[in-house]
Amino acid sequence: MAPVQDMAAPPPSRTSSGMPVRTGAVVGFLVFVELVSGVVQGSLIPLLPQLGHALGVSHAHLNWASSVHLLAAALLVPAFARLGDLHGHRRMLRITVVMVVIGTLLTASATSYPVLLVGRALQGPLAALLPLEIALVRDRLPKEQARLAIGMLVGALTLGISLGLVASGWIFERMGSPSGTLWIVTAFAAAAVPVSFFLIPESVTRARVKVDIPGTVGLALGLAAVLYGVAQAEEHGWTSMLFLACTGLGALVLAGWGAYELRAAHPMVDIRALARPQAFPLYLAAAVFGMALYGSQTANATFMGTPRDLGGYGFGMGVLAIGLTSLPLGLGAFAGSSLAPRIARTAGYRAVLVGGALVSAVGFVWMALLHEAVWQLVVGGVVTGIGTGVCLASLPTVIVELAPLDQSGIAGGLYSTSKTLGGSISGAAFATVLSAMTIPGPDQAVPSESAYTTVWFACAGTAVLTALLVLAVRRAPATEPIA
Repeated sequence: MAPVQDMAAPPPSRTSSGMPVRTGAVVGFLVFVELVSGVVQGSLIPLLPQLGHALGVSHAHLNWASSVHLLAAALLVPAFARLGDLHGHRRMLRITVVMVVIGTLLTASATSYPVLLVGRALQGPLAALLPLEIALVRDRLPKEQARLAIGMLVGALTLGISLGLVASGWIFERMGSPSGTLWIVTAFAAAAVPVSFFLIPESVTRARVKVDIPGTVGLALGLAAVLYGVAQAEEHGWTSMLFLACTGLGALVLAGWGAYELRAAHPMVDIRALARPQAFPLYLAAAVFGMALYGSQTANATFMGTPRDLGGYGFGMGVLAIGLTSLPLGLGAFAGSSLAPRIARTAGYRAVLVGGALVSAVGFVWMALLHEAVWQLVVGGVVTGIGTGVCLASLPTVIVELAPLDQSGIAGGLYSTSKTLGGSISGAAFATVLSAMTIPGPDQAVPSESAYTTVWFACAGTAVLTALLVLAVRRAPATEPIA
């Protein structure tokens, strides 16, 4: 299907007041919003255990704080992305930013576990920000400028996560309060509200159809059931009735949703377009790459935090030291995402994606083989980060450009959901590996060194599989971005 609007002559950018603004300023404002998103996400990673301890919540029950956030994302991200196509991406961006600020505020001020869970649920739409921003720049900017902008947005997200991790560790070590740390994060996040309301123009193109409510509900419920089942696999096992029932129910709901969408006059998702040989392998590649991207995060942190005299490996780092050691990975990702669209001008996105995935694989293999010194992990992190940034900037660009202009939001939303689903599966699987391959400790068993090398080699394998999936994409006409 052809886009509904020619990208060669986009309308001039205007703020909500109607005054024209410069293209660079608009992209800069969106980059700021995405940087805020990254800081919020990164700051919460080390603080959740501290919040659970402050509220008297056990480690097992604290898992709900992550599960609720994951379920909210599954329910809301595709819906928000499609509503952006129908009613304006800036409008949904505003709603998302406000929800995230309220959620962060509730998380910071929570005096009970239910309030914390509500806050985490309201932060669920964080993952919708990037698809909405990508759709907006695709609508407002010429193709090459939009590609550069997408690289900058992805770079801001990856850099923001690293900065949030470092900043929260630094603030927490000085304040000693997870709530106080999150109050500062909330104040920073609040700065994105006036930016989204007054400094970002609205997208012009609209999908001229009615909201597919059954399709929206069916997709949300199916994804939520699958993701919840996967999230519980770590605690209850991969053969437990809870895992099998939830994932089985989710699969049935998604099968029924697909059958409905194929017959619907105005479906939420164009299944036939999604299944095209140029598109489907890319969504699958996003899910597989998400396994490497998210699956290694917890393993990296716990490895660095383990005292060497306890497991024979690790560095006994605190929250701040872990953040500082992880920062080069974020900087590498920022560099990779910024360079990807420029390299693709001459090499093409197929070569860029394959190269980025293979570079990530090299970084993971390096960490699996060389992790005796901190500098070795830093080097591996930089290499992995560069490859990760290249893939994170290129995959959504290609996927969104393959979709009609009035379906940019939902295309980006499905990309984000695919990546999250892959990360959820690998996160639970790698947690099982770390729990199964252990050595005795003074108080309790700890993961063995071989458990971490297994995780890193598995991440390298998923990165290589990502490259193979990109190569499997049927070569498209020269007008399409994967050529």
